[in-house]
Amino acid sequence: DTLADGADDTDTVDDCQALRAFEPVRRGTACAFARRARLWGGPAWRPRLPLAANAAACAPRLRLFCRVCAELGLDGFVIRLVGKHLCRDFRRFSAAVYGTLSTLAACNTGGGGDCMAEPHRLHQTGWVFRFHGQTFFVTTFAPFYGPEDSRFAFGASDGFLLLQPELSFAQHDLPPDTPHTNWGGAEEGDGHQTVRDRIRCAFRDAGQAYRIRDTTVYPMIEDIVMPPKSMGSADLPEGS
Repeated sequence: DTLADGADDTDTVDDCQALRAFEPVRRGTACAFARRARLWGGPAWRPRLPLAANAAACAPRLRLFCRVCAELGLDGFVIRLVGKHLCRDFRRFSAAVYGTLSTLAACNTGGGGDCMAEPHRLHQTGWVFRFHGQTFFVTTFAPFYGPEDSRFAFGASDGFLLLQPELSFAQHDLPPDTPHTNWGGAEEGDGHQTVRDRIRCAFRDAGQAYRIRDTTVYPMIEDIVMPPKSMGSADLPEGS
């Protein structure tokens, strides 16, 4: 089999094609932590292999990430999805992300079992992606998103999963999630803006404001692959 364009067998955890391909997102996003985040990446994608084989190939490296992320202060693990058949639109990308997470979860040998094994639990509020003793907040980016979307890929031709260990948020002193945002300005008075407030303001100012629910209790899986703003709710598949 062959490697994806620009990849080679010398890829390492912190110097690999997944991270190089992800660089436009890292540089372009309004997230205040992105540019200084310490990231690892999955192994080079092999287009001739099926999605499940490529996802399974990420498991050993992700397992090592889970063992050392707290000690090394790592913030995220990037998995690159290569191919228009995977990243062309919302439906294809959602299926590819689901397949990737399902394969990884089935490879989990670090306790907690297969967090994807019971599909009826995925839309429950207590569900979280879990691998090798770590819980993750999963974000995705893809080329079908427009510049008005917070998941915009900034010209990257591939799709990406960013698995952020929840302990990273504590290491950066990110305050707890809240439905309230201090947007600044006279209407907010002199209230102090938290890091979370500033991140939300930065995305708004970049024209990429994202949905902020009126509750902090909701199924996490619904935010893994966000529908693009160009896609009306009537166009969404059932269960999205």
